[in-house]
Amino acid sequence: MKISFELTMDDWMAFQKHYLSSSKQFKQTKIFVMMMVPVIFFIFSLFQYFKGEFNYYTIAIYIVISLFWFFFHPKQFDKLCLKKTKKMLEEGNNSALLGIHNIEFNDDYFFVKEPGSEYKTNWSAINKVEENERYIFIYITSVSACIIPKFKIGDKKEKIVEFIKKKTS
Repeated sequence: MKISFELTMDDWMAFQKHYLSSSKQFKQTKIFVMMMVPVIFFIFSLFQYFKGEFNYYTIAIYIVISLFWFFFHPKQFDKLCLKKTKKMLEEGNNSALLGIHNIEFNDDYFFVKEPGSEYKTNWSAINKVEENERYIFIYITSVSACIIPKFKIGDKKEKIVEFIKKKTS
């Protein structure tokens, strides 16, 4: 079974977004950053209290800022990380990553021909397979994957998804 499609920057960014949403390390970092401002304000409040300079208005401002930070910063943090990732990708020549991808699936392996490289991966070497409504991500390592946009492979998508699930389960 063979498929061919053009991998674009949007497809690659969809993988990055998917990866960040499922990465334990990224989630831990986001929680740490999310908690940092409220904890700092709490420490400032304790210092003010012990110095005898306790002010209810200042505490109210700290609480309001902390709540805004806690509820609105996580989405901004995601956007910022994706924006920086895209900017890094746009800095260099990525013609080897983006462009026409040809993938051949068989019982023993799948073969990928990209604009700048070719590789063959045995099914037993697959780390994991994840999918969403628009993509299939075949993880070769814990941080890199073969990205297959379902909407670009037409009527073959059901057969491909079924075949991949059969080979990786």
